[in-house]
Amino acid sequence: MGAIQEPTPEMGPYRVETRRESFYLTAPRERLANTATTWSIPAEDVPCVLAALDLVTGSSHNWYSSWVAIGRPVTGDVPEVTGDYPAAVDGARVTLSGPAWLIERTDDDWPYNSIELGYDAVVPLRAALLAASR
Repeated sequence: MGAIQEPTPEMGPYRVETRRESFYLTAPRERLANTATTWSIPAEDVPCVLAALDLVTGSSHNWYSSWVAIGRPVTGDVPEVTGDYPAAVDGARVTLSGPAWLIERTDDDWPYNSIELGYDAVVPLRAALLAASR
């Protein structure tokens, strides 16, 4: 069971739900697109996703800080990051490939996409997004 976090204005259309060792990043389908192996956001949304990561690391539920203190997943049920989180910029979008669970909805009327990321993705993902925004 997770906790839906109150979004900050800097997050724009992105929303976060924190869990014990992972978090969900959710946004409208046109903002957060995914395939079986990658996900992408508009280049102008990089600050929004960075703000979402700030919310994850500063969550009042302290799940991220508890995970950092342990330094490993509690159950091993999240995708593990073993290196960099590669990002490619094509001008209009930033495409990321790395460990994430892509949440696929079969309901075509649902206007959002979500991905689940383990807390070990936070640091390399932040570095990739910062590099992509330069």
